[in-house]
Amino acid sequence: MIREYKVKRVVFALPSLYVGGYSKWPILQDKDLCLLKPIFSDPPEVLGGFMEEEAKAVTDQTPLWMFGRDAKLKTEACLQSVKLARKENSR
Repeated sequence: MIREYKVKRVVFALPSLYVGGYSKWPILQDKDLCLLKPIFSDPPEVLGGFMEEEAKAVTDQTPLWMFGRDAKLKTEACLQSVKLARKENSR
């Protein structure tokens, strides 16, 4: 819906393996989607780290499995594997 409503900028605090931000399927950054104009707009600017410290303070205290202290480690491992997969797929 972000691309359909032509949102120009998306801001998030923390990347997550499980929800939002960056993911294995970077649909927000997909440049081919804008070929389907007028349905999809150009990729929005995506800014991570907005109010990151405040978000960490909140998520470190939550019992939800997708957040908390070890979620960052899981997320970083996921992002590394996504980067490796993209690199291999671009060859």
